[in-house]
Formats: sequence, structure tokens, C-alpha cells
Amino acid sequence: MLLSQMRFCFGRKAAFQPFSFFPSQNRSLEQGFTLVELLLVIGILGIMGGITVLVLRPAELLKQARDSERLADMKTLSQLFTSYTTQVSELYGNPQNIYLSLPDTNPDCSSYSLPDLPSGYSYHCVSTANLKKVDGTGWIPVNFNSIPGGSPIAVLPVDPANNASYYYSFVEGGSYKLSTEMESATYRPAGDSLVTVKDNGTDVFLYEVGTNMTLATSANIVANGQIDNLVSGYSPGWDGILNGDYRPATAWSPGYNSGVSSPNIGYHAHANPSCGLNNSGCLEYIDENCAYGYCHRWLGVNQSWSTPGVSKGWTAGTKVRVRFLAKKSVADKYPYFGLYHYSISLGTNTFAGGGGTTYQLLSRTNEWTEITGEFTITSDWELLTHGVTFYIYGTGGGAEGRIWVDGVEIVYWNP
Repeated sequence: MLLSQMRFCFGRKAAFQPFSFFPSQNRSLEQGFTLVELLLVIGILGIMGGITVLVLRPAELLKQARDSERLADMKTLSQLFTSYTTQVSELYGNPQNIYLSLPDTNPDCSSYSLPDLPSGYSYHCVSTANLKKVDGTGWIPVNFNSIPGGSPIAVLPVDPANNASYYYSFVEGGSYKLSTEMESATYRPAGDSLVTVKDNGTDVFLYEVGTNMTLATSANIVANGQIDNLVSGYSPGWDGILNGDYRPATAWSPGYNSGVSSPNIGYHAHANPSCGLNNSGCLEYIDENCAYGYCHRWLGVNQSWSTPGVSKGWTAGTKVRVRFLAKKSVADKYPYFGLYHYSISLGTNTFAGGGGTTYQLLSRTNEWTEITGEFTITSDWELLTHGVTFYIYGTGGGAEGRIWVDGVEIVYWNP
């Protein structure tokens, strides 16, 4: 076929003619557009769409870039430790020392507002001048120059943000663990990457690498926060077919409440060994009791701390941050939660904030969402002879449905 005989059909037939970005005004509109013109328009629209994404999501893209750097740094440090432990010696030290990549002239990192650590644990920082040194005086107190041929890297990497919210931590104790927190929606635990979930670590909010993931209790004061440590054989009198026989091994209440009407029938809050992140354990709230005559019956799980004013140093001004992951099965559903404490002015127990719990709506069904709440203790809390209890309820919303909760973390900062 001769070139002059070729035609491109889009609606009506249009004669082939040399392409011009600005078509002749004499050309009939009924001729349509050539294929080249359409491809050019599509290309321009694609470029404009890309520019729009860059304009609308620059902060998120920057967060993703920093997270990618964090993952690369963790890999570099992991390889560095492999070289050291195989060619020099195993690491030995105090697993209660937590070394941070934050520069500070105060060896205890006290220039930063960091979550309080459990009793016996302590933060360690070094000066800016020494921060990145690989000779044992840097933020990681290991002399990597003792590796035959010298250290494979010239300087220690530090977190790209390196502030009180985002930093690297290191713990040694016959083995080692490194950890960092991600900041982008993609790499956080509710994101698509699941890097903090599949790293075999103990904290769903941290990306962890090392040879012993159990090293260093974090500032997390919730035992069994990921609800993975479950035991079976629990039978308080509820319907075992509906609720199963699993319960958290430590800290959490099992969810069963004998005070509700007909506690032996219907659903209670309970633990499920496969409803959580990456098919692990989680807390399950099945708010579907209308069929049993008890619509929106109490569904709660709690954890208590005895006299935290003594055991944890809580006082007026202490901030307590709660965060966890939640998922719902229907649109009108959400978890609500709160800290239950003794109020001096009321002379009775109440929830923080004047008697109510708090909640956050979940934007999507069947997708994990990160929930965060912060409470500030006031002088009205009596903490020296009374305890504090944290509750998570699963009956929020008007519709019947299910709520799943995993990765609960509670940390505090004393003033």
C-alpha cells in the first residue's frame, strides 16, 4: 500500500497530512485528529498528571524517600555487623543500654523529649563530633576498624531526619538489634509494604534487624502488644464455638464479662489467632449480638497498671500516648478507647477527659488504619494508691459488624 493511500480512522476518515501542532484553521472540524496528534495529547496529559502528583504529594514522596534510605541503612549496618561478628568476635554488652543516633552533649540523651524507658534501661548518646565514627566512639559503640582490612564503611549512617521522633537505635547483649521507625503511609504498619510487620521483630511500629529481636524492651509498656502470644484452653463459660478458647498470655484481660446479661450466649471480645497483621493474633470484637437479643452488648478488653504514680513515676503533666491498628467490616463502625482512673474531685473512677472515652473513625472497610490518641495526666488523678486501666471497646457505631485490633502500643513521657 502506498503511503499516500494510508488512512487513519477515528470516526470519519481523515486524509493523511503532515503533522502540525497548530492545525490549519481551514481544516474542517469533521476531519477529526490524526493518531500522532492524539498520542501527543495523551502524552501531555500524562506529564501534567505526573506534575499534579508531585505538586499535591511532595511531603509523602519525601517521606517515602527517607524511608527507602532507612531500609538501605539498616541493610548496610546489618552487613557491617555480620562482618564484625564473623571476623572479630560476638558482641557483648548490657542489653539495657539503648544507643541512639541522636547527637547530644548529654550522654543520657536528656536534651530530647523521649519516651520513658522501663526501670533499669537507659538511653546513650554521643556528641556531634563523634556521632558517625566507626572506631567505637560513634553512636554505635563497636570498633569496626578491628575488622581485618578495616571498616567496610567510612562513617556510620544516621537517620535522615534524626530527631526526637525518628532516629536509629542499637542494642547489644551477646547479639544485637537495630531498629528505626518509618514515617510514610506506604512503609508504616498499616501501609502496603508491611516491612515493619514481616521483619520478625517484636514491635509492629518499628523496622527491626539483628540476631536477637527480643533484645531491649522498648518504651512500649503494653505486654503482648501485637497479640501474638496466645494460649488456648480458656473456657470462662461463654459459647466456645462463637468465641473460641484463646486468650492473651500476658497483661490483657480475656474480654469475657460475666456482668452482662446471659453471658454464656452470644459474642464477647476475644483473641483470635489469625485475624491480625500478616495473619497473626489479634483482638476481635464481633458486635453481632442482635440475633441473641442483646444489640451492641458490652465488648471490651483492658489492661491495668497498679499505682503507676509509684511504679512508673506518673504525675501531673505526664503524657501517655496510645496507638494501635484497627480494621472494620462495615462502614459505620469504629473502636473507642480510654484511660480509666480515680478522680479526686469526683471521688470515683472515671475516664480521662471528664468521663468519656475517645474514638477515631476508620476511613475504609477491611483495611488496617493507624489510630493514635494522647492523654495528659492532671493533678486530679490519684495515682499513688489507685491504678489506671486502659480499655479498648469494639461496639462503636450504629451498625452491627466487626472490629479487629492489633499492634497496641502505649508509651509515656514524664515531665
